[in-house]
Amino acid sequence: MHNSQDYKEQRNLNFTPKENLEKISSHLDKIFLNKKIDKILLISPPQFQTSNFDLEMFNNRRYFNYPPYGLGLLKSAINRTNSKTDVKIIDLNHDLLSFLNDFLKENTKDLPEKKDVEFNSKFKNYLSSNYDFSSFDINHENETDLTIEEIMVPILKKYLNEYKPDLVGISCMFTMTHKRMIKIAKVTKECLPDSKVFVGGVHPTSSSELILNEEPSIDFVNLFEGDISLPQFVEYVNSETKEKNLLKQIGMKIDGDYLEIQNRSHPAGETINLRPDYGDLKINKFSNLGEIGAYRFWWRKNTIASTVLSNRGCRARCSFCSVRNFNGKGVRGRTFSSVVDELQYLKEYHGVNHVMWLDDDLLFDRERTINMFNEMVKRNLDITWDASNGIIASALKDEVLDAAAASGCIGMHFGIESGNDEILKSVHKPSGKKHYLALENKLKKYPQIFTKGFLMVGFPNETLAQMQETIDMAVKINLDWYTIQVVHPLPQTEMHQQMVEMGLITDDKVEDEKLNYGNRSGKRKQIEQGNQISNFNDPFVGDLNVVPDKESMEDIWFTADFKINYERIIKIHNHQKLKKLKCFLEYISKKISTKNPLVTFYSELIDKRLGQNEKVSIDMNSFEKTNSFWKSRLDVLMKDTYDML
Repeated sequence: MHNSQDYKEQRNLNFTPKENLEKISSHLDKIFLNKKIDKILLISPPQFQTSNFDLEMFNNRRYFNYPPYGLGLLKSAINRTNSKTDVKIIDLNHDLLSFLNDFLKENTKDLPEKKDVEFNSKFKNYLSSNYDFSSFDINHENETDLTIEEIMVPILKKYLNEYKPDLVGISCMFTMTHKRMIKIAKVTKECLPDSKVFVGGVHPTSSSELILNEEPSIDFVNLFEGDISLPQFVEYVNSETKEKNLLKQIGMKIDGDYLEIQNRSHPAGETINLRPDYGDLKINKFSNLGEIGAYRFWWRKNTIASTVLSNRGCRARCSFCSVRNFNGKGVRGRTFSSVVDELQYLKEYHGVNHVMWLDDDLLFDRERTINMFNEMVKRNLDITWDASNGIIASALKDEVLDAAAASGCIGMHFGIESGNDEILKSVHKPSGKKHYLALENKLKKYPQIFTKGFLMVGFPNETLAQMQETIDMAVKINLDWYTIQVVHPLPQTEMHQQMVEMGLITDDKVEDEKLNYGNRSGKRKQIEQGNQISNFNDPFVGDLNVVPDKESMEDIWFTADFKINYERIIKIHNHQKLKKLKCFLEYISKKISTKNPLVTFYSELIDKRLGQNEKVSIDMNSFEKTNSFWKSRLDVLMKDTYDML
């Protein structure tokens, strides 16, 4: 197993830090040509997980729509030190959703029920009437495709041409938005050739050289957190003296060589306590159009949701995670009073009454955390909250949980990953099986908190027997639900490097759509809803001491999901817990498909248990009427279901 080191500490760069500084400063002087940075445009790309717009997902508010918290912090930091520089934030994700919403409102009567050729044609006409759509290349021969890029580009061009920024920054926190980041950079240079473009965030920090090799329209990468380095960069460009010590955390491609300056600055003190300045963005409108956190189904009526960040970094050093690469070692916390001040501001000025914590290690400081939750109660904020990013199980002490419940917690995600101690040790998890098994008793007192667990399958060299341990432990812990995914090796993490060496993935380019070792996103939905012939055998029958190939991971995921999330519902009789699960099943029915037979069957089973339905209407014969994908799986996995009932 690899030593866990920060990726940037492992880089073997061509030049000494001093040489890099000289070359980069000289190059910056040339490309800016003594021009000042008077206007900065910070862009958040669309967070859509698929290329094509899905009407069903939109209508069910299933697209992510997080306020651009990081860009808001950058704007606050720049305004604090460079008051003469104008900073504007645009959130293309929210803009797209808003535009789609307006279109649907105006055309409700004339639209077909499902997205088809007629829908797309009407939408493109509507888009053309609001934006300059003519210059964008559209494949009119295939009108059934309506890509996110087709909607995004005209909106982006309008912003660029109206604002005419000197510097454009594109945020890319997740690898899945890599292609959108590249597209935005290209369009920016096409519209404004003299504007300089940089990218920043977790993904560019991890893949800076690959990104610069791929896209020449990107002038530089802002590495790591930019709260200090970006204002200083602007100061360097705008000053007459050109103090080179101001240049930090920059990656550039110069004459074919990748060069970078680190001189890393960690925001702390007054800087880290700043709250985001979103400018003209109406953040109280975000949750009405999309998803914030993972607990919408558990919100109160008329909820307005947003996000907040109380600390940066994580104590853990999990080999599959990129937090340590980006934030560095350890955790830097804001003062608990500054966090609660921000919550109060969100409540009073934006009407926010639910927040999702963005923290990667929310409970890192027990005393601070309890004080923060108690202060929320003291100020009578009446704000509910969830921790969708995941909580370290070993940090959930009784006194912390008591304070969390009192302060409005309605949902917690726990980073569990595996039920095998050997796997947990190999990926450096800070908690072990004993901490996970203790969760059920700890959480019994608080039925108002919906609990979820993150699980993963497909770790390098993981056997079926080890995966079976994960299934067995998850069922035993009995959290309300589990999010299961096939291992996703984020670029330049320890696990990514390990999988490259094992020949499981390549390291020569960013493959944002192939990163998932057994991707099951839009393709899986198409298979489930189609009539593709699909033979199925329970992968956990037979020799379990084998490492499965990646072609088997889809069936392994499906089986694990069934056994962990659905099958155990048969054994649940607590009415309060059943009501929560019923609510959640209705939620994921919209998320996945209204025709999902598992969701339908177990929803009706819960109704029966609650006395709302005398019998379950779905029986084994009805499975014969489903497509072959479902029939082959349900015939195997549910053959004993009625005997269990």
